[in-house]
Amino acid sequence: MGKNIALLTAGHLSSCPRLIKEASILSSNGYEVSIVYLESIPRISALDKHIVNDNPSWEFHAIQWVNDIENIFSKIYYRVSALFKLDNIYIQSTSKSLIDKTLSIKADLYIAHHPSVLIAAALAASKYNAKYAYDIEDAFPYVEPNSYIDNPNQQILDVEGKYINDTAFTTTASPLYSDIYIQNNKLIDRPIDLMNVFDINYKPIEYKDRIDLKKISFYWYSQTVGLNRGLQDLFIAINTLPENSFELHIRGTCELEVKNKLLNLVSVQAHLNNIHFHDSVSMDELELRNKEHDLGFALEPSSSLNRELCISNKILDYLRSGLMIVATNSKGHKLITDDLGDYAISYTSGNADELSNALLSYIQNRDRIEIAKAKSLKMAIEKYNLKIQFERWIKKINEVLN
Repeated sequence: MGKNIALLTAGHLSSCPRLIKEASILSSNGYEVSIVYLESIPRISALDKHIVNDNPSWEFHAIQWVNDIENIFSKIYYRVSALFKLDNIYIQSTSKSLIDKTLSIKADLYIAHHPSVLIAAALAASKYNAKYAYDIEDAFPYVEPNSYIDNPNQQILDVEGKYINDTAFTTTASPLYSDIYIQNNKLIDRPIDLMNVFDINYKPIEYKDRIDLKKISFYWYSQTVGLNRGLQDLFIAINTLPENSFELHIRGTCELEVKNKLLNLVSVQAHLNNIHFHDSVSMDELELRNKEHDLGFALEPSSSLNRELCISNKILDYLRSGLMIVATNSKGHKLITDDLGDYAISYTSGNADELSNALLSYIQNRDRIEIAKAKSLKMAIEKYNLKIQFERWIKKINEVLN
């Protein structure tokens, strides 16, 4: 039996595709995989179930976040700590449940994907004389809106400062996160830069979303469609585009109020017939659906330091599916769009006119879109893919455990 590696997340499995990629690579390299995760939203739990069913060799440890006695105690521990400002290990309402579950699993290495489970990983490693690592998928002290260098979440900053330097290694989802964490924690070794890349999508195209293939297909996806994702820029920008020149496809769980607010931004009646909202789908189905579109949009505004520095999952997903990239010009996104040069659109968040003008220039010359799509796929094959990005990571794990 191979050595056991426990992967820890504070949320749903399907909300952490990065962890699933790690589990797949570890399993293919002969490691036993245990996963601790938390379920709290039924519609997302249904997507989690696909992952569990597809991976029978992995050991799953789900915490069902409902109002049972165990979870009520977890909430009480957190509220007491917050009330009396105790310097302890319960930094959110789910902390005790996550820690208790992790402490029940004996592993050789624990990899934490959130500050709350960083504590759990450190405690479990101490209990079982094991090692732990920290995956910095976000710049966690700066996730909340308007959080920047001068006003971080101090509690998270303190937790990371306490535990991060005892890790066997750290990884980050953006090279720009590595810079910040070196600055904050005086790390001896630079974190392994490990972007949220994917395997190349070589699956054949199946058209299920699109209605008219003569129209250029604009595409955006996330688990949830919200008004804080920059979508307003796109819905305003399309007003100046020629009628029946495009279809707009939005994928994710969307409340009726949000949908109506977005559609109310569209002043051209003919455009409304070409806007389509789709439900969330499993990861495997998402891979198929992504492939059929032309332009993939990553519109997140830089509402915090984390947002400014992040490289969104969807950009890298669009790349491996051969979509042309349209993205806001945050520092993180520009790491990708600068690589693509003239084969991507980079625009200023909130500037719908700039976005519209850029889209119009491509609609008027569809060959440019096809060339840009080919460039995206080429860039993914040469640089932004799972095999290349994760090579150093698995090598490091082998060094740590052997």
